[in-house]
Amino acid sequence: MKHIFVINAVSRSKAKRKKLFNTIVDICKNENITYDIYFTKGVGDAYNYAREIALQGAPVRFYGCGGDGTVNELASACAHIPTAQFTVIPMGSGNDFARSFGGSKNFNDIVSLIYGNPIEIDLIKINDRYCANITNIGFDRRVVAATNKVKKTKIIKGSAAYICGVIVTLLQHKKEMLHFKFDDGSEFTKRFLVSIFANASYYGGGFCACPEASLFDGEFDVLIMPPIGRLRFISLVGKFRQGRLMESEFAQKHVFYKKCTKVNITRATPIKYCIDGELLKANEINLEIDPKAVNFVVPADVTINE
Repeated sequence: MKHIFVINAVSRSKAKRKKLFNTIVDICKNENITYDIYFTKGVGDAYNYAREIALQGAPVRFYGCGGDGTVNELASACAHIPTAQFTVIPMGSGNDFARSFGGSKNFNDIVSLIYGNPIEIDLIKINDRYCANITNIGFDRRVVAATNKVKKTKIIKGSAAYICGVIVTLLQHKKEMLHFKFDDGSEFTKRFLVSIFANASYYGGGFCACPEASLFDGEFDVLIMPPIGRLRFISLVGKFRQGRLMESEFAQKHVFYKKCTKVNITRATPIKYCIDGELLKANEINLEIDPKAVNFVVPADVTINE
């Protein structure tokens, strides 16, 4: 099997990327494995590079050295190719996908990843794209846009950048309306503030949006929060971050939460949404779970309860 380390060219500093490069070379030589190192050239390049190699059919394991965007590109590139696997060496600002497997610390040991075992995980198919972690519409999508602007200052990073994004978006406090149709035939048109479709639990640098979401259950979780006042929203942020939102009396009465396999979303005007941190727009959104769609490598010393 060939081991290919795909390094996001904008993750971390140049010095840290160089240090990682040297570490990878030393470890791969010591372990006597066939390897290559590739630096991405921009958004989408990790997908194009990995997909071309994966389609050749030879056994290959990709190591995504970046954040959740890199995870998304490699998961999409390896989807439904039995000989292709991917894993992550977290170098992003949030690294939320790794939190579903115990956190970034479990993926910093490259040797453990080299000898790790692949497991099949679900993906969400969204129109012609895949979601590995979380897709959101409304408030959360605008938070991502605001957070990206904050990150460009290079002063505030990680969870702090996301919190700043929340504050900026909260001041605007816009609301949207969409028509939702679910796999059980139920449907409604609802004005909402937050709308989340979760394959995994975490986003935003550690916010546990959907604690019951699982990468192995053949379903994704839907959370839709109605428009609420700023003060109530602020009062719920702590529980939301901790994964305890649905414990609140307000959420139990007013927040829509369910597991499903398909959702269709429409409205008269284009819908802006966000897949694993990438901002997109479409006239209609179709989400469908794709069970056991891709092979993800878990570190050798990490136990997963599927």
